[in-house]
Amino acid sequence: MDISPARTADLAGVVNVEQRVFPEGPYPGFVLYQHHHLSPDLLLVAREDEEVIGYALGAVSTRTDAGWVLSLAVDPDHRGKGAARRLLTALVEHLQAMGCREVLLHVAPANTTARGLYDKLGFRVVEHQDDALGPGGDRLLMKLTQSS
Repeated sequence: MDISPARTADLAGVVNVEQRVFPEGPYPGFVLYQHHHLSPDLLLVAREDEEVIGYALGAVSTRTDAGWVLSLAVDPDHRGKGAARRLLTALVEHLQAMGCREVLLHVAPANTTARGLYDKLGFRVVEHQDDALGPGGDRLLMKLTQSS
């Protein structure tokens, strides 16, 4: 498995993973394309035999200099191989190398699989946001702070 910044040729695979993992509300393809063109180093992909099997999307806040994990997704047929951990670790390391002293993300409270990974990597819940995405769309704000 290879983890690296997405190439333009990978974007269709990223969109495919997004649609498979989030069928009820995927990011539109044009949003992923725009993120790639604005910050190509912050869209990482996991590849097996040149097939995109997962991705991690990050951003840097210009207001706070915090890094954000906007999305992390691994194709359901390729889970259990460590792709999510490797993608998230690589994205966090890249954000920290860019000067981000903290990395933030949102997760659904019921997503225990993702929360377990985030906990293992040192993220901690700092806020429960009721109805963040509308009625019933609660989210947890989690933060990883870089040690001095």
